[in-house]
Amino acid sequence: MFKQVIRTTVMFGAASLVVNATLCLNAQNQPAPSFAMLSGQQKLADCNFQTSDPVSIGIGTMKTDPDGTVILSGHDGTGKSWTASYQAFPGAGCQLWQARLERSQEPALVFVQFGGNTSGGWDTTLSVLLFDAQNRPFPWQATGKFDVNKDGIDGLVTIGKADTPAVLVRTRQSDGPENDRDSSSLYTFSGNRAIELTGELEGKHWPFAASSNLHKWPTLPASHTLKTSSGISNAEAGDATRFEGVAGTNDSNRQLILSSGNVYFPDVLVMDTRSGRRIVSSPEQSDLAGLEAGKATGVTLGNNCNDGDCHPVVVWLKQ
Repeated sequence: MFKQVIRTTVMFGAASLVVNATLCLNAQNQPAPSFAMLSGQQKLADCNFQTSDPVSIGIGTMKTDPDGTVILSGHDGTGKSWTASYQAFPGAGCQLWQARLERSQEPALVFVQFGGNTSGGWDTTLSVLLFDAQNRPFPWQATGKFDVNKDGIDGLVTIGKADTPAVLVRTRQSDGPENDRDSSSLYTFSGNRAIELTGELEGKHWPFAASSNLHKWPTLPASHTLKTSSGISNAEAGDATRFEGVAGTNDSNRQLILSSGNVYFPDVLVMDTRSGRRIVSSPEQSDLAGLEAGKATGVTLGNNCNDGDCHPVVVWLKQ
């Protein structure tokens, strides 16, 4: 085994944090340490794409359509509505679970979307809705290897002497036949935002092994505090921007026009309006209905780049 120090940049909107991370690499692709599965996970529903009838999930409902659309909905503590929509693969299936990822907060909803390719389960997407003190959801997401059994999702674990809830994200990069490189990272949660664990745990430095997609999702360093009224850190709040409209003629070049500069559509769009909150995974232009140009402000969170083409991970707008 050998060690390598890698200098990487974690994006927080327009700001960035440079991190020197010591990563343990192993030519034999040694697996990361195992952790105890988080107890108390509760399965709420399986996706049934043969019917569009809503299913009760305790704090709201889940509705599926034959085209793979899944919509979760409910009401927050003020009576305003919230919805979260996802696009699943009907042939692969999906499940909705509930788990307490932050001891002092309401249980989170964990939506498992099984992938549609032949990767052997490495393309499973875990979409988490974290709820604040007013029962307003905020998204977090990871794609990797997540197996499910009768007790829950194996990637939901506990770590350390305090049995802190965490998500273990295992990803795989393939550099050719029989040349896979596995990576693992750990995330804990504060309020409705994620914090990536770095440093020593279980005799390993985390993140465990290197992967180009480890820092895709926006995370907060442990030293940051959140503005309790919004769930945005003080640093991110300084990057507020104004929504001015949409540019482009098709999905490949469509952009959000923001006062801080145009950006391609994000992985997830969060919209707060007078009626409530809408969360849309893989948004399209039609999902912006109800937002008026010049009257909505917000922040961009995270940065997802692939071959030089970059887009925000989350755009969070409020009107």
